[in-house]
Amino acid sequence: SVSVDETDDTDNDDEVDPFGYGDLLGLNSATLVTTSGSGYGEDEEGGTTEVSLAIAAEGTASGLYTTGGVNQIFLYTDDDGNVVGLVGNADVANPDGAVAFALSIDNDGEVTVAQYLSLDHPDPATLEGDPADTSSYDEAVTLSGLVDAVVTVTDGDGDVKTDDVAIGALISFEDDG
Repeated sequence: SVSVDETDDTDNDDEVDPFGYGDLLGLNSATLVTTSGSGYGEDEEGGTTEVSLAIAAEGTASGLYTTGGVNQIFLYTDDDGNVVGLVGNADVANPDGAVAFALSIDNDGEVTVAQYLSLDHPDPATLEGDPADTSSYDEAVTLSGLVDAVVTVTDGDGDVKTDDVAIGALISFEDDG
């Protein structure tokens, strides 16, 4: 899995933003998908394997909110094929909203997550149903069910095979508790 903690003790001023969207709160990468086992069969010469990200639709509600819980974040794909979480107007998608986070994947299956804005995290009492349980304020939120990696294998004579791999549950944002 790959996790970003918005209060990571590392100095994010030294990290280079791979997406160019602004000041980083956190940045992390991990390999979440492997292409081993993908083959071209007898038509190997000239075959290619590509890995990309996919979301259900532009403006998909993420269920995540900026700190304060008022503005929901919606998922879009940018011109480079990265998934970006854009801040909506309350619960209405805004394709021109501020970038809260961005995700990319390379052909080796390595996912990079950059966080730019603070996210709202659930109170553990809400999660557990016990109003007395307030011992932790570091509940992770994920993109479970919202982001897939797509592996596309094209053999030498142009036959194409794709496979979608659900990776959203493996992408998490930690709180500043």
